This record gives sequence, C-alpha cells and structure tokens, in this order.
Amino acid sequence: MAKILIVDDDANIRWGIGKFLEAFGHQIETAINGIDALSQLKKAPYDIVLSDKSMPEMNGVTLLKRVQRDYPETRTILMSGGGFAEKDPGDLRVHKPFDFKTMLSIISALCAKKRQPA
Repeated sequence: MAKILIVDDDANIRWGIGKFLEAFGHQIETAINGIDALSQLKKAPYDIVLSDKSMPEMNGVTLLKRVQRDYPETRTILMSGGGFAEKDPGDLRVHKPFDFKTMLSIISALCAKKRQPA
C-alpha cells in the first residue's frame, strides 16, 4: 500500500479522505498547507502527495511544482472545487466533490504506475 500525504486547509477533508484510505491499508499523514507539506517531505519520502489547489501561505500549484522538481519519484494529485488551468501540475487532477471510491481507484492506479527516479 502507499504512503500518502494529504494536504488541505480543511480539517474535515483531510480527516475524511485519510480515514477512508487508511481503511484500505494506506499509510496517511496530513499537512495544513504547502509549507507544512514541504517540511514533512524533507523528513520522509511519500509515494503520493494529494493536495488541494487553493490554500493559504502556499497553494497546491506551487507545492506540486516543488514536489515534482525536488521529489520526482513522488506521484501527485491536485484537487480543486473550482477549475484547473492547462499549466496546473499534477499527475492527475480531481474535481471536488468526489466520491471516495473514485479516489481509491485513482490512488490504486497511481500505485500501479509508480514513477521511477530520474
């Protein structure tokens, strides 16, 4: 199973997604924004970073660009309740709201296609 970092300023979203994915054997950690997430990434590797697009201090776009640059083996998912720009980063993009079964399928697909370090 995957080690996943969920990044969202909404505690209910972090908790809900986290508890659901834990029930399927994934190891979950959370961060409240991009700055917090980068701090955690410096301490330990993650298979997947799942980030909201709009957050205070450091948004998901900036975070995922840094993750893709500094941790190229880590897969990324960008979530948004609004739209996406063509240039937005992320291996996958997910519109909120989504159902948890869809998220589980997305996580499973990314785990099956683990990126190799450059």
